Amino acid sequence: MLLKRLGVCALLVMTLITLVTAQFNLKVAYTGLRADFENTNTSFNLFDTNNALDKPYGTMHYLQGLDIGIRYKWNRIGLEAGWTNMQSYKIDALGTNIDQNWRISSSEFYTGIENYFGNFGFGASVGFNKMRYKVNIPGSRDRKSIVSESILSSKIYIFTTVSSGSTAISIKPYYVPKWGQFDITSFNESLGVSQSKSNEYLTGFGFSIVLYNGPQD
Repeated sequence: MLLKRLGVCALLVMTLITLVTAQFNLKVAYTGLRADFENTNTSFNLFDTNNALDKPYGTMHYLQGLDIGIRYKWNRIGLEAGWTNMQSYKIDALGTNIDQNWRISSSEFYTGIENYFGNFGFGASVGFNKMRYKVNIPGSRDRKSIVSESILSSKIYIFTTVSSGSTAISIKPYYVPKWGQFDITSFNESLGVSQSKSNEYLTGFGFSIVLYNGPQD
């Protein structure tokens, strides 16, 4: 019994030491992704080919937005959790009786782990991502949601950090592997095109510029 109590006390002491020496940070970041959107762009290209347009859709690859969250760091290990919201620029096509534009967005809740080696490190995260495709409603500022699909997604990244006092700035290039797929059948139907592939993947390369607020090494 005495050994058991001593073991519990030792565990509590170690936990308190960890909490005291750990660093809790808030973070906000700009993030951008150059995504493939292979099947989505195939559908846009089919629409361009099938219609006489003054301005075709072309291709769409870029999402950008904000990443906000928290970081809990001790020694050479860190845990992160947060929310990322990115969207595309307006993707539009103009022609006779055609005035149509789309916005594609990605909203993700995630958690991740990082390893630090001085001012450098690497990490990975996994999250739940909501992909949305919205089209304009003629004569209105509102948009109609055509695709709204939830997928699992992840990131693998490296980073370098410059810190001073209670702030730090980190540059994080990252890769989003081809993992979860989502259905774009309703998107194809809305465009009035037919293609053999009705699924899309979120995959590509991106980068984040992160500002941390809180105690730094």
